[in-house]
Amino acid sequence: KDMQRDMDLAGIYTINTMSIPLMILPMTEITGALFVKKRIEKDIPCHEFLVNGITVHVEPVVTASSFDRNLTPDKASYLKALYQLHCQPKLQ
Repeated sequence: KDMQRDMDLAGIYTINTMSIPLMILPMTEITGALFVKKRIEKDIPCHEFLVNGITVHVEPVVTASSFDRNLTPDKASYLKALYQLHCQPKLQ
């Protein structure tokens, strides 16, 4: 099956000295995103990572959301909605 996913993005967002890995999969339906979320939450904690000579374990925090152009017509509104979905529940 020939499939192009030219819109997917995997990267690292750095704030000051903290780097946050991220994935944005806009061509993935919510069921597929929830599947990826489940795999990340299950598999990542099983691995050890070496950071500056220190072994660390990572507990991923993953948000899966669908895109609705009517609710978030531009990048700023989409990022705001994503921030509220991902960060606000954890701040309360």
